[in-house]
Amino acid sequence: MNSPRSFFAALLVGALFLPGTLVAQTATPPAPVLVATVNINNARITAQTGNTVDISFDLTNREGVQPGVQYGVFLTQTGANGQVVVDEKVYVETLTLGPGSTIHKTIQYVAPEQLSGVYDLWLSSRNSEGLSLAVAGIGKVRFQPAPGGTVLIDTSSCYVTVAGDAKKERYTLYQGVDIASTEALEGHCSVQNTTSASVTLTTSFVTHLRNIFGVIVPGVGGGTASLTLAPNERKTLTVVLPKAAIPQAYDVLLTLTDGAGAIASNTVNFHYVLRGASATIQNVSWDKDVYQNNETAVVSVAWSPSADSFAGSRAGKGTPLNSPVLELGVADKNGVSCGTTVTKPLSTNTTPLLEVEFPVTKECAQPVLSVTITDATNGVLAQERFVTGAAEEGASSAPVKSTVIAILVLLLLCGIGGAVLYFTRKKNGEIPPQVPGVMIAFLVVAGGMLGGVPSAHADTWWTQSYPVYYPADTYDSGGVFHPLGSFWYTEQGAEFNVNLDKSEYLPGETMQISVSVRAAYCNNITFDHLVTYKVDNTGSGVTALDASLLGETILADVFGVIAPLVPGLHTLNFVDLIDNGIWLTGGSTVNCLDSVQFPDQSTAAVAKCQEKYGASGSVASNNIFPPLDFTVLDNPLPPPPVVTVTQSPDTSVLSGTTGMISWTATNDPTSCSLAQDGTTFSTGRSGTGSHSEVLNSPPSSTTFTVTCTNAGGSGSGSATFAISAPPVLSVVPIEVYYGDVAATDVKSSTAVNATYVTIKNVGQAGTVLHVTGVTPSEHFSCVQNCTATLASGASTVATLRLTAPSTLGPLSEMVAVNSDGGNKTVTVSASIVPIITIMPGPLDFGNVIVSKYADKTLTIINNSSTITIPAGTVSVSAPFSCATSCNYDAIPPKSTETVVIRYTPVAVVTDNGTAMLSTELQNNTGILKGKGLPPTFQFIEQ
Repeated sequence: MNSPRSFFAALLVGALFLPGTLVAQTATPPAPVLVATVNINNARITAQTGNTVDISFDLTNREGVQPGVQYGVFLTQTGANGQVVVDEKVYVETLTLGPGSTIHKTIQYVAPEQLSGVYDLWLSSRNSEGLSLAVAGIGKVRFQPAPGGTVLIDTSSCYVTVAGDAKKERYTLYQGVDIASTEALEGHCSVQNTTSASVTLTTSFVTHLRNIFGVIVPGVGGGTASLTLAPNERKTLTVVLPKAAIPQAYDVLLTLTDGAGAIASNTVNFHYVLRGASATIQNVSWDKDVYQNNETAVVSVAWSPSADSFAGSRAGKGTPLNSPVLELGVADKNGVSCGTTVTKPLSTNTTPLLEVEFPVTKECAQPVLSVTITDATNGVLAQERFVTGAAEEGASSAPVKSTVIAILVLLLLCGIGGAVLYFTRKKNGEIPPQVPGVMIAFLVVAGGMLGGVPSAHADTWWTQSYPVYYPADTYDSGGVFHPLGSFWYTEQGAEFNVNLDKSEYLPGETMQISVSVRAAYCNNITFDHLVTYKVDNTGSGVTALDASLLGETILADVFGVIAPLVPGLHTLNFVDLIDNGIWLTGGSTVNCLDSVQFPDQSTAAVAKCQEKYGASGSVASNNIFPPLDFTVLDNPLPPPPVVTVTQSPDTSVLSGTTGMISWTATNDPTSCSLAQDGTTFSTGRSGTGSHSEVLNSPPSSTTFTVTCTNAGGSGSGSATFAISAPPVLSVVPIEVYYGDVAATDVKSSTAVNATYVTIKNVGQAGTVLHVTGVTPSEHFSCVQNCTATLASGASTVATLRLTAPSTLGPLSEMVAVNSDGGNKTVTVSASIVPIITIMPGPLDFGNVIVSKYADKTLTIINNSSTITIPAGTVSVSAPFSCATSCNYDAIPPKSTETVVIRYTPVAVVTDNGTAMLSTELQNNTGILKGKGLPPTFQFIEQ
């Protein structure tokens, strides 16, 4: 049946991640198949503040109903290891795009703080199964290092191994290595701590079905690894990755978290395949959004068999399916069935694109399609639900309705009839003067209704086959056996996307074109792609992308093409040349005697080749893509943009603080770029936007230039910031010891032993230091000159106060002096002693003869700097007593009083006693001791 949806027989070959399914052995390679016509237009950076980027863009769809449209942002950086994806974010929204529809979007992307430098920023659109719908380069962005440092996982260093693999073979992040359910994957990455403190981090994982756009699924068996890094230390992290339970392809996202569970690193994506029977419904599309009773819905379904079926897999072949069947059900928006479920057998040896006819038995508005793939052994392998949905908010479309076509036919018939009548009667001189004008009006109306608003052109193709030679007995990915010397065309190809930023250009205007290519399946074979283009298919091909692909790696580029000067419809023509050691060399023809193309040069193999391709061979291996059309308008060139730039602050900024520029450009610029001191660091900016970042000295000044272009030329505006050198804070001393301090005492500027620190600006001449305060500790604080504004070389003396605790013993704390020239900490300490001390302790009288006495002085010490001890009485136990009076006078701060204690022993024993002093402040007891001796008699001669 040649249905109006025959386009979707090509549009939805979503074999994008297809395993090595084989097609018929035809001598001519099938042409690249058009997969999608979703486009990303007018992608611009509207503002950037630090690592936060505001982006606006339009999502459009040229033909057919495309459900399940998602979008995201990814960053790439090109280095020694080529182009590496360093971050990717998917936004939580799913859209349905009708034919000719456009949806405007504004999003905000926050790059991980671990990233610094210049990166390429891209927009991508896929469905949840990973079918790439559009890729568009936005421009370059620059991020600054995070203050204080971060923990960075070096994405370019990461690789995957299979635990216990004797070969210890390394696989790239996106290669998609296949493993059995009994095997384990290990991820390896270099991690660096750029902070000034030691950190201990723990691994955290999230697993997505198929790819990062897929749903989150459980992962089990992964190891939770802990990693401790000293300041500025780099280590290699090795961790067992979690593994899903159901055979399929998966993405595992790794991050490191701190002790509180907060994310402390950037994210790394590991892609792998779990072996076993599986299937994927790559995409579903249909011809209309409303069906009437007795109509037939034409549904295109793209599917792929087991995910472990790909070239160069570790297993050597994929898991075959046992009589797979597709089931299609259609319901209306309320869930009421619109007809009987249709089933269709599937085969892994034919093209994975199906066109299924579904007889509709009732009116079916906004259809909801349910697609299920089963096989006789495993039951349900894949199940998806696709929703047409109502028109998205902000969407616009201009499809040509049947009623409009009918009116156009009538108008054109009237115009043609009028023309015949006009020329017939003109010959006879019977034409009224107003008739030609009426005829022109008819044609103008008809032409206007036919014209509509053109949509920007973007296409995704699937390069589905190349000739492949099997140099040994081999099972293909579908489980089919290929003997030595056999030749097949395989479905293993690449996903190729071209995105034009607009559909209409002025003569000589720069057309912004994004090109991306990605291996459309997991594989362990490298393919070299050389993508070239021509304008109007004339002249020599110009290189658009030169890339080597392994696994599901994506490589992309953005380039400018000058639109032709001649108005009218033009084309861009792309060719993809492929080269692989076994596969046919790009750009050449089959040469059976070429040992590079066909390593086995045995008589049998050469004969087989010549039987297949002829003695000379004539099969080209290039992928020649259908042309992309665009229009050059017959409009005069606009004047170049006039750019006005403002800045904040107006002229100068303190080093280490933020400067911001804002700009507006007249005359409809197509894009703007930012340069700092002559070096461009950001592109893809909108005609009205802003940019802010932290500015540091040196240099003493910096100039930002905004350059905006259109077809008429370019214009620039600039803003210059004078950057003041930073002040530098000095605090002396950084360790302060208060000595002995009485419990609950307060030492401050009024105390005898006040403590001070000198705060000084030791920065360059002309700098001004702003001391914003001193952060106190529990018992230490600043009480004088705690804030200050200091010119270079100036200083102030701040007074620190100690409010002593009641707890006795050593005390050590820190206070922080804060300023715009840095912060300093001061260690403050003291020894907390009692308020009252009785000395000496003990008071020892020694040996005293019984009935005699001895006197000694007891000293009462007031240790406080602020408290006066009131007058009181010392209580003394017998045989000790006060010699004169037990009373003492009030004791001022830091003063003493004395009481004379007398010891009169009454027996020949050792005596122990106390001298007790009781006050409302503190009770103290002095120890008294002495020993009574017997009297001694001495005889003297008379």
